[in-house]
Amino acid sequence: LTSVTIPDTVTSIGNHAFYDCFNLTSATIPNSVTSIGDEVFSLCDSLASITIPDNVTYIGNSAFSGCGSLASVSIPDNVTYIGSYAFSGCGSLASVTIGNGVTSIGESIFSSCDSLASITVDPANTVYHSDGNCLIETASKTLIAGCKTSMIPSDGSVTSIGDKAFSLCNITEITIPDSVTSIGNY
Repeated sequence: LTSVTIPDTVTSIGNHAFYDCFNLTSATIPNSVTSIGDEVFSLCDSLASITIPDNVTYIGNSAFSGCGSLASVSIPDNVTYIGSYAFSGCGSLASVTIGNGVTSIGESIFSSCDSLASITVDPANTVYHSDGNCLIETASKTLIAGCKTSMIPSDGSVTSIGDKAFSLCNITEITIPDSVTSIGNY
C-alpha cells in the first residue's frame, strides 16, 4: 500500500488501521474525520507528510509513532487530546505546531524524535504554552516535552521537568534554571 484516500463518509479511523504500512507515502484524510485512533499510522516509515483535518478532536496513543520520514506536524485548533507516544520515533520530525484547543497531552509524545528543533503552541491555548522550544503545562509549571534545541525558561514559568520530557531526544546540553525544584523519571 503506497497511498490511501479516505472517503468523506468516514468520521473515525479505528485503531491500527494502517499500522506498519511501511511503503505508505501519502494519506488523504477528509474533514469528516473527527477521531484518529491508536497506532493508526504507526510504523508507516515512508509517510513524509500528513494533514490533520480541522475537525479532528482526538489523536490516539502512538497514532503516528515510527513515521521516520514525517518532517513536520501541525495540530489543528479543534484537537483537544493527543495520546501518549503520538509522534515518538519520528526521526525526521523537525517542527511541531500545537493548536489552541489542546487540553490533554499524554507522555513521551516526542520521544526518539532526534531531529525535533521547534515546538510551538498557539498563544491562545489556555492549558499549554511553548517557550524556548519547550512544551509547558502552564498551571502546573511543568515542562512536559523538550527537543534538541530546548532552552528551559529561567523566568519561573517552569518549576518541574516531567517524566520522560527529554526521552531519547538527542539533546547534548541543557541548563536547568534555579526555578526547577523537581525532575521526573527518565
